[in-house]
Amino acid sequence: MTFKTQLDNDMENVFLSADEYAENITYTPKGGTAKTIPAIIDRFQTGTRPEDQARVPHRHAEITIQNDATNGVTEIDTKGDKVNFAQHPGDDAIDWDIVKILESSESCWKLEVEY
Repeated sequence: MTFKTQLDNDMENVFLSADEYAENITYTPKGGTAKTIPAIIDRFQTGTRPEDQARVPHRHAEITIQNDATNGVTEIDTKGDKVNFAQHPGDDAIDWDIVKILESSESCWKLEVEY
């Protein structure tokens, strides 16, 4: 097993496991069908981004999902794809817009989302 293969395996079976670090979210591609996938969610406090100072405060989060057709997604559209998860664990899930791809690799995506 190569180091890269081991990293991909750890991403899927440890970090993005709902039994370990991840939570299940619903990912809906623009014009497509929703599906449930695991994600690591880093929830931010309420605030405004510097470029949005004249606008109302946004709620932001970063999510990490797998770059995989079965357990994640292989394409991201920042002008229409949405994810659905609770702002705080235990709350009702809400829709979040994907606003930016922060990082991408062969194994995962790190995305900025807001509502």
